Amino acid sequence: KKKEKIPPPPLYQSKDEGLIDLNIDILPFASSSSSSNLRKEEMEVASTLMHLLIPHLVDKEQLVIVRGKYVWRLNVDVMVMQCDGNLMDVC
Repeated sequence: KKKEKIPPPPLYQSKDEGLIDLNIDILPFASSSSSSNLRKEEMEVASTLMHLLIPHLVDKEQLVIVRGKYVWRLNVDVMVMQCDGNLMDVC
């Protein structure tokens, strides 16, 4: 996880919130799924985390440094090293 101070993006829906960028990587040897299925599963997990879990864990309004000028952008990387079952159940 890393953070950086940025101005709120001009097209961002709210200038009173910080941003969270989430990247999910499922290592090829972590699952028996094909490469295209891994990418689909990565997108599903990222979407689930961003919409169901992250809003309860991070108050984006607390990521505002100077209202309208600077916010924190959190970059969160998740690497799945083993997936023997349904990864969505873990989320």
